[in-house]
Amino acid sequence: MEEPLAGGNAEKTRGLLRQSLVATEVKKQLYLAGPLSAGCLLQNVVQMISVMFLR
Repeated sequence: MEEPLAGGNAEKTRGLLRQSLVATEVKKQLYLAGPLSAGCLLQNVVQMISVMFLR
């Protein structure tokens, strides 16, 4: 990932171009953080199910 995530001239852009940059940034962040978030959520679900079986 050699390119900057949000582009260098984000402050100068307006309208649809800026929204496009924001959408691109969100997609890249979800691509990077999605597996980590899913793993954490699934780990908590497994622990919650284990506690539910004890009650």
